Amino acid sequence: MAVGFAAQAFSSADAFLASECVRDTRCLILDIAMPGMSGPELQRELASRRQDIPTIFITASADVVVRPRLLAEGAVHCQTCRCNAQRRAVYQGPRARISQGALPEHSIIGVGG
Repeated sequence: MAVGFAAQAFSSADAFLASECVRDTRCLILDIAMPGMSGPELQRELASRRQDIPTIFITASADVVVRPRLLAEGAVHCQTCRCNAQRRAVYQGPRARISQGALPEHSIIGVGG
């Protein structure tokens, strides 16, 4: 629990969608490239289900086209992280502290109230 928020990590978009956490999730931190359904695909799936969850994307890609497209599709932020250490720093920030150990390379973090 970080500053009144509970955080939960998921190994895939399908695992998140199959969980009972979707309706209570108040913010998502998504990697763009994930096995199976990508982060942007998950964002579109949630929109089609009328689940309006503020989403923060992280990516190792510095593609200048990706960030504006994600923001136009409803993301609240898109952070470029060039290495796993930077990616872990984003995941383990004050609002989304998950664990002391290493996180999976591709993760979804749902933050609920």
